[in-house]
Amino acid sequence: MSLYRWAVYEVEFTEDDGRKVSKLCFVMFCPDDTLNKQENFIVACNKDQMKQKVSEVNYTFQINKWDDLEEAAFISKISK
Repeated sequence: MSLYRWAVYEVEFTEDDGRKVSKLCFVMFCPDDTLNKQENFIVACNKDQMKQKVSEVNYTFQINKWDDLEEAAFISKISK
């Protein structure tokens, strides 16, 4: 079973000025510590094809560790 995943995630948060904001994020999970480098290459090459199937993606993230899959981390990068 492959650990590679693509996901589309709608991040909703409140800006400092009180506005509610919603951003659509494309997330690719591809662990660095895998032994199968060929599979890493295939996943990276197919990322754009997968992303094209989703309209109006605001941000793209590549996650390489499960620990990086935190909503707070997404919000901090988006709200800058």
